[in-house]
Amino acid sequence: MKQKKEINWEYCRWLKQHLKHLRQSPLPDEPQAKITGFLTIIFAAIPLITAGIYITGMAYHLGECFVNGLDPLEFPWPADYTLAWGYVQLLDALRVYVWPVGDYIIFAILLFIVWYLWIELRLALAWFSHRCSLPLSRTQKLRFRKELRRRVSVPTPRIFFLFTWFKIIYDRFAILVVPSLLVLLLGMYSFSEGKVAATEQAERLERGQLTAKESTTVHSPLLDQTPHIRLMCNTIQCAYLLKGGLVRLVRHDQVEQVTWMVPKDTSDNSSKESSTEK
Repeated sequence: MKQKKEINWEYCRWLKQHLKHLRQSPLPDEPQAKITGFLTIIFAAIPLITAGIYITGMAYHLGECFVNGLDPLEFPWPADYTLAWGYVQLLDALRVYVWPVGDYIIFAILLFIVWYLWIELRLALAWFSHRCSLPLSRTQKLRFRKELRRRVSVPTPRIFFLFTWFKIIYDRFAILVVPSLLVLLLGMYSFSEGKVAATEQAERLERGQLTAKESTTVHSPLLDQTPHIRLMCNTIQCAYLLKGGLVRLVRHDQVEQVTWMVPKDTSDNSSKESSTEK
């Protein structure tokens, strides 16, 4: 025969009082969250966010100019294009954190569902917290005080002033330094991305594997029919990267003809369509 488990009368009395307290306790009031404070923070942060996005786009342009040896003041980007490209770089930088944040959100939702449906777990945790909150015996109190006095060597007023100054320094740090560090990190990421893009463009030119956007031929005596890529232009001149790593500036009036090269895939498809029509 199976032995009957002993009944924990202390747990039964606590459970009865706990359920009685839950039935008699009123529902908590809903938190009164004011939307005006949230809107104030959002409107105050919009100029900072816009400036950060603009700096991110400008850092990408600086990276390209740094690799090609050009002055970014001579070839500036328009403000709208800089903002748009900075927004693209911001999304590209945050793309790495999409899956981890999504996993954390899914884990939190599953944990909330388990916590809501598993009643035995909630009762076990409530009973554990009740046991931890029970008054200590005299020997336990003396042992706890002795251990606390041994570990704590700083007087209480000094700890209070220490945490007060720590809070003041942390508030200044969070308000002034953290936004600047975030913008600096995004700018450094965008600057490195611009350098990588310019380096890959030069390598494609050396291999002769240009994209449809880059496959243009400019007829000018200054280029000497050398394979080249048009890097950037302003109202006076354009910068061309020649095969071999040479960058040359050509004014608009020195260009005789510009020929757009048709991509090979498009030409092959058009020839196939013409042959099928025949």
